[in-house]
Amino acid sequence: ATNENGASSTLTKNVYVHDLTPTNPTCIPTSSYNANGYDGGITFFEFNTIRKTSGGVISDNGYYQDYSCSDQTILETRTTYDVNIIQYRPANALSFSTNIEFYIDYNNDGDFLDANETVFSGSTSTASSLSFSFTTPNSGVVENAILRARLIVQQLDAINDPCFEPQYNLGQVEDYGVYFGN
Repeated sequence: ATNENGASSTLTKNVYVHDLTPTNPTCIPTSSYNANGYDGGITFFEFNTIRKTSGGVISDNGYYQDYSCSDQTILETRTTYDVNIIQYRPANALSFSTNIEFYIDYNNDGDFLDANETVFSGSTSTASSLSFSFTTPNSGVVENAILRARLIVQQLDAINDPCFEPQYNLGQVEDYGVYFGN
């Protein structure tokens, strides 16, 4: 670059290009939903810079939604993050408890089964809004790649499995992308 006085300078930077496609998960829910049944599921998910509004099982046309390429956020190790969820609870299912699981595939092997990959597991009695916080690990995180984060919300049935198959149109599985830079 040269300014109006004729002085010039040069700045050189390296540009790193990474594949921004997350590793395919080892399991994806495949069960069929009932288009005339309940329309429960996740309607809002907020996590760091992700703010995703969606419908229920019927509105979204299924139990599984893969947003890992379209809805991504950058995370840092040793940092606490808040997660907010709103779920649709059909009027005839308001008395069912809700079970929530949140996973991050920190080592990018596609299975959510390794140490610390279950980020949150819990339940609530009848609330439609759910919130929790978690802290990312200090080490053991693959950097410079899109990692898969999986949210599972299911009324009625306990989860305890990242390969959970939702039932009765009362739950959903959604995948998102997270990125740890170095």
